[in-house]
Amino acid sequence: MIKIPNLTAEERVYYALKSLYENFGYKQYKMRKFEEYSLYSENKNFLKSESVITFNDRNGKLLALKPDVTLSIVKNTKANTKNNEKLYYKESVYRLDKGRNEFKEISQIGVEFLGQVDGYSLLEILNLAAETLKAVDNNFMLDISHMGVLSGILSEFGVDNCPEKILDCIKSKNPHDMKSVCKKCNLPNELAEKLIKISETSNSGLETIEKVRNLSDSPTVVNSLNQLEEICLFFKNSKFADKINVDFSIVNDMAYYNGIVFQGYLKGFPKAVLSGGRYDNLVKKFRNDISAIGFALYLDEFGYYVNSKNEFDADVLLLYADDDNPNVVFEKA
Repeated sequence: MIKIPNLTAEERVYYALKSLYENFGYKQYKMRKFEEYSLYSENKNFLKSESVITFNDRNGKLLALKPDVTLSIVKNTKANTKNNEKLYYKESVYRLDKGRNEFKEISQIGVEFLGQVDGYSLLEILNLAAETLKAVDNNFMLDISHMGVLSGILSEFGVDNCPEKILDCIKSKNPHDMKSVCKKCNLPNELAEKLIKISETSNSGLETIEKVRNLSDSPTVVNSLNQLEEICLFFKNSKFADKINVDFSIVNDMAYYNGIVFQGYLKGFPKAVLSGGRYDNLVKKFRNDISAIGFALYLDEFGYYVNSKNEFDADVLLLYADDDNPNVVFEKA
């Protein structure tokens, strides 16, 4: 009989999630390690880093080691107005580690829903995101927001797209820099005050939503808050009632993302290990008849988390002296 070796923590999570996703009708997506570089060069703002590893094939075509999976899925999807496509993947991407200034291979597990995103499919994705975090550790929090709140408030002041520096201030909840950035961009102080208030608004559930309702009566903002309220009511009656948090500091590039955006955290770990959202604006760059939403679990962050939880991973401590017989020590070991 062949003895199957023990699975690593990462492998156990993957096989549990594979079963979960397939039970919900998602099929595995596999892709090549590289795509044409133009796919990434034309969508640099969507990527975590503009740096991409490139090379020429024998025909002189410029290719790139994939820094992202979602772009490839959107480019090749078979979804249309009548047929949705539900996909999951476990793939490696190649990105620049800014801390070390070198490229690294990052493993991801992700889920993508493409086609006609309705109320049910939105709840399904959010529930799968929560189940994904639970598969790693039950001590997690899923923070959700809605890009319509930001875009609605900006539109009141005639702003179509949010400068990246303002997005950074919202993400970091930085009121001081928010005022100075808005001033440099010739944006009114009233807008800066509203952006500061939404970035600092974070709590569990409906109370948070009501605070933001008082900031704007824009139809876009109202509709966005109504959708968030429906989500909170759904989770209020679920097993994840205490795991969902509304945090309006969660924002992404408006050129790509619209609708719900979310991030997942594990207790005691400072960085998000899961990130996702609705990205109709990205899909429109390829075709106009479908919408999409998805998320990815970053296994490199998950690995750091597991290692931090198991700093001393030992079942037996074997001590020996310098004059002990090495053969005996080895046998005991």
